[in-house]
Amino acid sequence: MAWLRFCCLGLGLLACRNPELEPGSIANSGVDIGALEVRATGVFVEKPSMRGLDAFQREVLYGGTQGFWAWSFDGGNSWRQTSIAGTESLDFRDVALLEPGQALLMAAGPGTASRLYRSADGGESWQLTWQAERPEAFWDAIAFWDQNRGLLFGDSLDGRFFLARSLDGGRSWQNLAPDSRPQALEGEHAFAASGLCLTVAGSESAWFATGGRVARVFSSRDGGESWTSTSVPIRHGEASQGIFALAFQDSKIGVAVGGDYQEPDNPAGTWAWTEDGGAHWQSGKGPGPSGYRSAVVALGQGRFVAVGPNGWDQSFDGGRSWQALGGDGFHTLAYSSSRGRIFAGGSEGRHLRR
Repeated sequence: MAWLRFCCLGLGLLACRNPELEPGSIANSGVDIGALEVRATGVFVEKPSMRGLDAFQREVLYGGTQGFWAWSFDGGNSWRQTSIAGTESLDFRDVALLEPGQALLMAAGPGTASRLYRSADGGESWQLTWQAERPEAFWDAIAFWDQNRGLLFGDSLDGRFFLARSLDGGRSWQNLAPDSRPQALEGEHAFAASGLCLTVAGSESAWFATGGRVARVFSSRDGGESWTSTSVPIRHGEASQGIFALAFQDSKIGVAVGGDYQEPDNPAGTWAWTEDGGAHWQSGKGPGPSGYRSAVVALGQGRFVAVGPNGWDQSFDGGRSWQALGGDGFHTLAYSSSRGRIFAGGSEGRHLRR
């Protein structure tokens, strides 16, 4: 859902979305959002359930149920909020900010309910750029490396996960060849819970996560042309269990969160971490998140923040251990490193800026 843009900070260019430390390094940032109130700071009028979210510099974009979207151009102080005509039955589960005033909304649902809309004028108009055709299709997430190159990820078709690529900022899409789409096991699927089951880093790295019968992370180092899979020690076995979100601070250090959305207060098997880019995953020995988590973001220097229905948690050591923050429950998160802001979206139109 997020793409790696570059902006001028100080004397050079730094990746705004995922600040690149020396890959694999962890240092305590010294910042603790536990000192802040992690409670809703606003409610959108239509009160949608919001699952899609992206933030970059002064722009923030939400997507939700009832075809709802809300776009801010001043860091969340004011909002343009409405729905696209004829999309009131759609559920926008992921979004992507591309260039200023340009964005994508991804609807998730069975068959033709999975769609992509694109705006090039700050939401004044939207164009349907792609729509699933097969009734068994179900899209889960989008993610962009830059303003042009991105991936679309969905549940399996004909035994292989659905993957497509755009090279022109989402204006057009091409299905990846069958040999480039990994095989899914029976009963294995993804979760369109927050738009964070797919993530990218650098110029070629990508990861997506699954659940159900198994909990696996698939990694690519060549822009999605080939993938390797790794089992992850997160709760799985039932359709409601698995990995719901991934976050990487660089090409090596990453965190996976999830659990069982039908048991939101159960902390068992809700997180894992990697320090080698997803080749191996471990469950922490310290305290974990306080329950099922649907979203996680990397803040840099080994620090991650996760959220779910029953509140927030933070880690300062690359996901090995977690501290409970409490606060309101939310579905999805985004972090704008250029402005040092965390945004969250939840049910009944609740949103947060910190």
